[in-house]
Amino acid sequence: VQHVLLCCPQWAEEREEELGAANRDLKEVLGTVQGATAAIRLTLRTGLLEQFKAAAQRSGIGRRRSVREEQE
Repeated sequence: VQHVLLCCPQWAEEREEELGAANRDLKEVLGTVQGATAAIRLTLRTGLLEQFKAAAQRSGIGRRRSVREEQE
């Protein structure tokens, strides 16, 4: 979890779009509703957990704004 959300170079662009550049602490990211929602969106964008794709589509999670967009 920590590697994908905070470190993996393969997902750097998606990480910055969803979490912003400053979030590099797992407790900080997952400790807020806003951060946890962004982490879920990031995880869905990676496609690593395809089994949750249908649930995300039903709930509309994939269509929500990123943390970066919410801050602007």
